[in-house]
Amino acid sequence: MEVLTLSSQAIGVIAAAFIAGLTSLIVTILAKDQKVSEFRQAWINDLRDDAAELVSHLSITSLILRYQDGLRIQGKDVPQINAGEYKDFVTVQACILRIRLRLNEKDHADLLKALKKFDYGPEGTLHHHAQTLNAFTDEVRKVISNEWIAVKKGEPWVRAIKLSATVVVGVSVLALAWKLSGG
Repeated sequence: MEVLTLSSQAIGVIAAAFIAGLTSLIVTILAKDQKVSEFRQAWINDLRDDAAELVSHLSITSLILRYQDGLRIQGKDVPQINAGEYKDFVTVQACILRIRLRLNEKDHADLLKALKKFDYGPEGTLHHHAQTLNAFTDEVRKVISNEWIAVKKGEPWVRAIKLSATVVVGVSVLALAWKLSGG
């Protein structure tokens, strides 16, 4: 049986081609990871903006309603607000919908539950207490914090590929060095 022997030059060419291919793969993966991170950062920023706008509108609405309740208790005339003509109600509903559409039911169940309390339906109310607004804000913070960690660290599969690529390159360099040293 004939044993195939390769010259040092052939081994060098094969190793260079392998490393070039691996480098190309790593660069492609890193570029994709960078793009995913950019989209995730935009998602975080949009969620933060909508949550801030929602809480600010609901805080003001709650203040107005408490003021009206105070007038009513004092027996004074209370100006009526037609919800259909009040642009802040439309803004609030738009914020709620944008936030809801951004969230995944499985991953963001607690935030969706807190958001549901703001609906103007059978389970919701226009009177939003500070605790409800704070609970929602805390849930938003948790989601943003978790997403920010993912932005900083990268996706788990990308981290695994980076580690694998590093190991393969290291082993390849060691094997090449061993072969060139006459081993």
